[in-house]
Amino acid sequence: MMTRQTQWEGIVALSRRMQTLARDEQWDEVTALELQRRSDMEAFFARKVSPDEAGFIAEGIREVMELDRETMVHCAAAREEAGKQAGVVQQGRRAEAAYNSNR
Repeated sequence: MMTRQTQWEGIVALSRRMQTLARDEQWDEVTALELQRRSDMEAFFARKVSPDEAGFIAEGIREVMELDRETMVHCAAAREEAGKQAGVVQQGRRAEAAYNSNR
């Protein structure tokens, strides 16, 4: 049987993996891990945190928050790049439409 600390370490490990995948722009995998992590966290926190657990959980929460901040930076950069690419595609479509209307 898994201990509470082992369960919590698994949640933190998922966060680390998500950050690595975000750095590599593996968005489908990041999304899948986020869903898994959310489910794991809901299950974990369905039971009250004991005073003995509070220390390692607090440290883990700090780490998860930092990892999530870094993951979001990668996500925002990718979203911005996707927006730029969408703009280029749209500009190309407008140019094509203008060309076709003048033929």
